[in-house]
Amino acid sequence: ISVSSSECYEDNGETYRGTLSITRSGIPCADWSNHINRYQSESHVGLVKNYCRNPDRDKHGPWCYTNPNNRLAWDYCRLKHCE
Repeated sequence: ISVSSSECYEDNGETYRGTLSITRSGIPCADWSNHINRYQSESHVGLVKNYCRNPDRDKHGPWCYTNPNNRLAWDYCRLKHCE
């Protein structure tokens, strides 16, 4: 099992599959299914529940949406880069 599956992420976090679901500012993540038009689970493996992910390969690491009524509301997750 990879270290990136729990408390930290490797590289840009594209392969992070942990269950953290809170942003760096302490806001709970919204469910990915509320944003299915933007990121469909079939084309972005791992977009389950409201877990932090990096479907667009953002160089700053895993992130999540924070408000299901506003698809532009998002933040990076409270994760550190693996050392």
